[in-house]
Amino acid sequence: MRSKLTLLDFAFVNDREIGVLTYQHDPYVILVGRETYACTYKGQTFSWGHESIQAAVDAVAKHIKKLRGLSA
Repeated sequence: MRSKLTLLDFAFVNDREIGVLTYQHDPYVILVGRETYACTYKGQTFSWGHESIQAAVDAVAKHIKKLRGLSA
């Protein structure tokens, strides 16, 4: 099992009915904005304003590590 989270770990979702592009790695979602990306965990935004998808993926990875540290 890989230890580093990458964009390949996310599923791309293009919901044309509501006009939202997202990358999902349950329970995480990266929301695609006009020029930035935002990260949510269980529906709650915890990070926003990322200028690249890689920065958003890195924020999710950091959040996962943080939660693991709290639960240990």
